[in-house]
Order: sequence, then C-alpha cells, then structure tokens
Amino acid sequence: MTIIKPHQHFTLRYFLVSLFALLIVGGGFYILEYNALAAERYEVGELKKAVERAREANADLKNALYKKLDSSKLKSLAAERGLVVERNPEYLTFSPWRSVSSY
Repeated sequence: MTIIKPHQHFTLRYFLVSLFALLIVGGGFYILEYNALAAERYEVGELKKAVERAREANADLKNALYKKLDSSKLKSLAAERGLVVERNPEYLTFSPWRSVSSY
C-alpha cells in the first residue's frame, strides 16, 4: 500500500512560493527606496547650487551698495547738492520727566 502525504508537498511548495514572493516584494521595495534616495540626493545638489548662486548675487549686491556708499562719492554728491558739513551739530533732546503741565 502506498501512502501519499500531500500536506508535506504543499508545505514545501507554500514555503517556496512565499519565499519567492517575499524576494520580489523586497526587491521592489529596495528599488523604490533607492530611486527615492537618488532623487533626494539630486535635489540636495540642486539646492546647494541655488544657495551658491544666491550667495554670489548677495556678494554682487553688497559690492554695488558699497560702491554707492563710498565716502568720496558721498562727499562729491553733497558738494553738488550744496550741502555743508556741520562742525557743531545740535541734536534733538528729549526729557521724559518734563510735560506740558510743568511749564
């Protein structure tokens, strides 16, 4: 008499199919994660380039501002507009303890 054990073959087959499915799902997940990582690395590189361009633009703006605020240019502009240097300037003063009622 021959004894057939179908559950034994089914268990081995179930294990192999599960293992193969797990490998496929894991491989797909790995590929998706790698693509996401590569995209993030590319974006970080682009952002670094943008920051460097912004720094260069900022340096150009500062250079232009310093050229405009050069003391020799300001003195010539003041002379052109008829402004004179005040030797003893009088500044506005404010006394917080005086009020209208104290007069």
